[in-house]
Amino acid sequence: MKLYRFYGFGGKGKLKRFIDNICNRRLPCNHPINFNDPFEGNFFVCGLTNEEREELKKAKEDRIAQIPASKRALFNISDLVLTNRSIVSCFAPEDVFENKKHYCDLMWAHYADSHNGVCVEYEFDDEDISRSFEKGEDGGVKVFNATNNCYHVSAQPLKSQKIVYRNEPHIVHSCGGTILDQADEFLYTKSAVWSYEEEFRLVATLPPEYGFELSNYYSLVYNEKCLSAIYFGFNINPKSEKQIRNKLKKEKINCSFYKSFIDDKSFYIQYKPI
Repeated sequence: MKLYRFYGFGGKGKLKRFIDNICNRRLPCNHPINFNDPFEGNFFVCGLTNEEREELKKAKEDRIAQIPASKRALFNISDLVLTNRSIVSCFAPEDVFENKKHYCDLMWAHYADSHNGVCVEYEFDDEDISRSFEKGEDGGVKVFNATNNCYHVSAQPLKSQKIVYRNEPHIVHSCGGTILDQADEFLYTKSAVWSYEEEFRLVATLPPEYGFELSNYYSLVYNEKCLSAIYFGFNINPKSEKQIRNKLKKEKINCSFYKSFIDDKSFYIQYKPI
C-alpha cells in the first residue's frame, strides 16, 4: 500500500526535523487537536448523567494545561470530550496522487508550504499496517517521544482507513456509563468541506491507562524498506533539496528522487526522476 505525506519547511527547524525523521525512519504523528480543523481531536457525547457530566468537566480541567492557549475555547463546550489517547498521521492515498492531480496540487499548496516542501512516498504492508513498524517487547507498536528524545510506550495495533466525510459531526451515545457505539469513529469523520483531500489516516492509540502529552511531538519507527520516494516541490529552496539528498546519501538510505516541474501541456504539477 503506497501512501503519500506532504511536508512543508516554512517554520523554524522544520527542515532539520524532517531530515532527522527520515534518517531515523520516524513517521511523525500529531494529536488531532493541533490540526487546523476545530472539530478534530474531540467528539460530542449524548446521554450523560449529571454525575458523568461533572466527571467530564473535571477531566477537562485536569488536562487544560496541556492544551495550546489558542485551542482552549473547546473546554467551554458542554458534552464535548477531548481525548489524549490517540495520535494521527495523515496521507493522500495512491489513487489521489497518481490519478487526481487537481486534488494533489491543492495539497502541495496547503501542506507543503506552497510547493516549497516535499512529498514522501511510503510503502506499507497491505494486510496489516502494524507490520511495517517496530514493535516493543510487549508486541505493541513503539511510540517515540520526539520532544524528550526517548521511547514513550507501546500503542495498540495500528488502525488505518479512509476518512468518512459528513455534513454533521459524529455523536457518541452513552447510557449508564456504557458507550453504545464505535467511540473512535470520530477520528475518521470530517466535514464534507474537506472531502477533496480523500484523506487516508493512520491512528496509534494507547491503552486506557496511558495518555499522550498534547504539547509533545511523537513518531512511529517504520521498517527500512517503507521509504520509497521523495518528491521535491517546484518552489523548494535548492539548498534544502541538496541538503536532503546529500544527507540520505551519506546515511546510505535508498529511495527514489523526483523533481516537480511545470510546462505548457497541463495545469497540473508533473514529476521527473533525478
